[in-house]
Amino acid sequence: MKRFFNVFGIVCLLWFSFFYSERTALVVSETSSIMIQIKEYADSYKNDPVDALIDEDSIIPGIAGNVVDINKSYKAIQNTLKGRLFADDNQFELSLGLFTELDGENACHIYVLPENEAGDFFDMRQAETL
Repeated sequence: MKRFFNVFGIVCLLWFSFFYSERTALVVSETSSIMIQIKEYADSYKNDPVDALIDEDSIIPGIAGNVVDINKSYKAIQNTLKGRLFADDNQFELSLGLFTELDGENACHIYVLPENEAGDFFDMRQAETL
């Protein structure tokens, strides 16, 4: 009976860790500035479907309509950045930090740096030396 509870406890712990990891990844992607922008613009690209009309001797074709697949768009943007800005190393994850400032400058500054230099980067941004 003790072995049953040990195995049950391990299975519960594994299930909880997978569940928690998935939820954490979901929260991170939902609060990403890329995801927020995609959601803001998704409705402007949505087209409602229209049924075809049959009018005596003619048929007026309908419109299938379209909807933006938010998750697919998010992955496509990450894959585009991986292919263009970074060498694609066939990994499934790309950590990306986006910082937005409205400064009137019509430009986008992209910094690519190793993970071990992130602390220095944030210090320089905070001191406004970048």
